[in-house]
Amino acid sequence: MLIGDLLLPCAFAALGRLVLVSPLPLSDRCVFCGAVLLSFSIPLRLRNRFETELHRHKTSPGHPEKGPVFHSAYKPLWEAHRRGQQLETLKKVTYDHEDYRLSSDFEITDIPTERNYYFDVSEVTAAPDGVTRKMFLVNARVNGELIEANEGDTIKLHVRNWLRVGTGIHFHGIPQAHVNYFDGPVGVVTCPIASKSEFTFSFKLVNVCGTYFWHGHRNTQSVDGINGPVVVHCRNDALKKGADFDREQVVMVTDNYHELSSVIMEKLRSSAGVYGSTSTPTPKSGLIQGRGDFDCKNRTNILKGHSCKKQSIYSEIAVPAGSLTRLRFINAGMHAFWRISVDEHEMKLIEVDDTPIDAVGMPRIPINAGQRFSAVLDTRSDKAGSSFWMRSFAATQCFRAPLNGFNPETLAIVRVVDPYASTSSSSGQQKFPTSTPFTHDLVELCEDPATSILRPRVAENTADTADQVDYFNATYILAPEGGRFYMNGISFEAYAYDPLLFRAIRGESIANRSATVIMSETTGEGGRARVHDIIVNNPGGGAHPFHLHGPRSYIVGGGDGTISKETWATMTPMTQNPTRRDVFTVPPNSYIVIRIVADLVGVHAFHCHVSPHTSVGMAGALVVRPDLIRQIQLPQESIDMCKASHYDSGFSEETPESARRR
Repeated sequence: MLIGDLLLPCAFAALGRLVLVSPLPLSDRCVFCGAVLLSFSIPLRLRNRFETELHRHKTSPGHPEKGPVFHSAYKPLWEAHRRGQQLETLKKVTYDHEDYRLSSDFEITDIPTERNYYFDVSEVTAAPDGVTRKMFLVNARVNGELIEANEGDTIKLHVRNWLRVGTGIHFHGIPQAHVNYFDGPVGVVTCPIASKSEFTFSFKLVNVCGTYFWHGHRNTQSVDGINGPVVVHCRNDALKKGADFDREQVVMVTDNYHELSSVIMEKLRSSAGVYGSTSTPTPKSGLIQGRGDFDCKNRTNILKGHSCKKQSIYSEIAVPAGSLTRLRFINAGMHAFWRISVDEHEMKLIEVDDTPIDAVGMPRIPINAGQRFSAVLDTRSDKAGSSFWMRSFAATQCFRAPLNGFNPETLAIVRVVDPYASTSSSSGQQKFPTSTPFTHDLVELCEDPATSILRPRVAENTADTADQVDYFNATYILAPEGGRFYMNGISFEAYAYDPLLFRAIRGESIANRSATVIMSETTGEGGRARVHDIIVNNPGGGAHPFHLHGPRSYIVGGGDGTISKETWATMTPMTQNPTRRDVFTVPPNSYIVIRIVADLVGVHAFHCHVSPHTSVGMAGALVVRPDLIRQIQLPQESIDMCKASHYDSGFSEETPESARRR
């Protein structure tokens, strides 16, 4: 018998009096009483679900046609901070990633839901690898909150900036249909969110399904800790739970530095460079689920004023015995090109960025900065209680700077558990695996898997020919004040207080501020959007993971050396079901050709996802339909934010980001 059964008569008596004396309207009194009575007699899991649904519908009174409204659990604390209460929690660092184990209770539906999330961005002192350092964290978490939604939902992200500098948030891989100004990159489509101010992003998830992440997009703030996963479900997903996998788990991998990125960038822009090198520095360590392990005996690599304490635990990922677990890997780091493996298990790659692909087995799966992939871990032959090392190994050959004692291997524990027992994050003393790592396939090529094996599961062909061919040629010039990258001879500057989009809306040219590809016309029946090929030439000695915001990229060509438009015109593009991804690595002295359809109006950033490279010029912009851009009506909140951040800055619109020390 449930306790509720014993208390039910008392509950009826008490609630009867409440109904009579309550000042609430009768309808609300009935709803409240019904909820309480049900709570006495239904199991906890169902009661929680009932209360959630009741809350969802009560949060939007008078607007039932809008569907359910969801608020993340952090909202009460966010509101308390707004009132100046419990501010000490902004400094209490946590490593809780329970939400990264996706709940089977999440309902995949086509009923549009408004999903509200609440971010406090603050500066903290943390030690994710054992060495103390300053970090910029969201809600004081190392690797931030999971945003989980369905295609067709509306995301409302409420951001409050507690930093002393401006910030910005980008939803990586998610196109912003009709709301280009919410894409997030500061200086491209928006001004920074000023210190001590708030901003709300609001956008609908249109034609979106897969693995994404959110991260800081002002300068190099992402590596300071502003990042977290995004998972978008859809009813027509080619990857089916129950067929391709049984459960899902997000795994965040990042590289870790012991200084704020602004300090690193100031050194990198100087003639002295970082640790005597003008190349982007090698990380101090790697992190899996926000934890790493720095060798405290390596005193020469611990900066003055920083302490080091040996990490007592590794991150743990619990997977049920007898199951197929979809691991959604995200590289939210700044520089390292990781190869990820689980000892004694060959994972099957099933998703590249947000594109489902035909399953392909790989002992080690390469993932560059900004990339995502899903891989299936098969534990159907493993018993509960067994464990294995997950290894994230950095391709050291891809670093141009000295290693300076960097340990390229980062570890986490995969623990096989009883599927019917509750699981929780490990704390205290851990039992370490005795598993055997793979000993083959150790070639450290700085390139993605061949497109020939990354075959999209849902076939989608491109047009046979392109209407226009453009290019981005990347170069690097070393100068006394530090090196800079150039795209088409222009070194990108982020004019944070007069973004490119704002200039385009005013009808002004942005050609002197950024390498641009202009897509201005329609052609064909019904005014169909033009098809563009973009050649990305990388004649230098380093690999670069390029990321295109906005339009979908089809990889239709690539090879050694560099090519011209004329040469490309003589070649045959791969138009039959080409690989589709929004971050692609262009190896040293190589080129890649992407094909896009110019149907997403706006100014879309195109940049290397090694964020220091972007900060010293390796970026450009796609300007799609300037005529329609001029018709965009900026929301008042965006205009007000630019005014606030401009007044807060002490600089004019004509001052580039590199000239500031913020």
